[in-house]
Amino acid sequence: MSETQLDNCIYVNPTEMKKYAAWCIRKKKTFWIHGSPGVAKSYSLNMLCRELDLQFKDDRLSQLESVDLRGLLDLDRDKGVSRWLPPESLPSNDDPPGLWFLDEYPDADESVLKASYQLVLDRALGDYKVPDHWAIGAAGNLITDMTGVGRTPAALNNRFCHLYVKPDIDDWMINAAVPQNFHPMVIGFLRWKPSWLHAYHGMPRNELVQLIRNSDAFHTCRTWEQVSDVVHDFGSEEDDLNKAFPLITGYVGLAAGTEFKGYVQYYSQLPDIDNLIENPTAHRMPTEIPVQWALASAVSLKITAENFENVMKFAKKLPDEIQAGMISAAYRRNPSIADSEAFAKWSVANAQNLF
Repeated sequence: MSETQLDNCIYVNPTEMKKYAAWCIRKKKTFWIHGSPGVAKSYSLNMLCRELDLQFKDDRLSQLESVDLRGLLDLDRDKGVSRWLPPESLPSNDDPPGLWFLDEYPDADESVLKASYQLVLDRALGDYKVPDHWAIGAAGNLITDMTGVGRTPAALNNRFCHLYVKPDIDDWMINAAVPQNFHPMVIGFLRWKPSWLHAYHGMPRNELVQLIRNSDAFHTCRTWEQVSDVVHDFGSEEDDLNKAFPLITGYVGLAAGTEFKGYVQYYSQLPDIDNLIENPTAHRMPTEIPVQWALASAVSLKITAENFENVMKFAKKLPDEIQAGMISAAYRRNPSIADSEAFAKWSVANAQNLF
């Protein structure tokens, strides 16, 4: 296999994972999200809880001891018995509905995993009962990810619904990059070369092994977000990126950072976007594909219902894939563009490519 993924399971993108996790939450079925570092496991579940108006209790099991789950024994001398006192931090019946998220699950100490057996199967820890309006979910890296994750016991694994997540460039752009206002240069670069989105899902296995062994920094969905922040603050001109290069490579590594910096030659060819939208017929369409991706990413951040018709006078010259990516990103950022008559006409003609 060219990627560090298991070959005996079905992978879904983060948005699809949220759909299945939502079903598990609704049915109070315990689930486990498996995915490589920086693939947006905890972020996606956090966003899901916001969408469902649920509390999000995030416990990193790698940092806990068994008493942090089970509590401590209390001696009742009058009755001559002992009983477990659960930690005050556990969800209670007085809390609003929520998701108890057990992150870094396979990294937990063996005693913590054993303490969780009853929790994930019976929704209980001794005398403590998980409130009926709370769900339980877990997450962790894949055993193939070279992150020190070991194989968890079969008896424990059998208590979960296992969901496997991997990044997808379209899903990342529409549901992560655009809503979080990633810099258009980052979006354009990764749309042009999607294999650079995530090291674990874009590099041959032998190259990835060498990268993880020899470099502390590597490219993931999470670290590209940091690069976006750097470019927003420093700028996207060649001199700007030269100054910010140690920060960029500090997040995504030297190889990805160098490839990204080389993209400036294409991004620098973009016209003034405001002038392009105002005077679309006065500009020629660039012929280079990477420049077209950069242009589409930059324009998508400016599209409104009012200027949509003007934008399309220029954008109709883009290849269908790039044009659809631009409109999809614009719609995700600003759904009001659907109020435009020009959008309605375009979406009817391009429904198969839009979302």
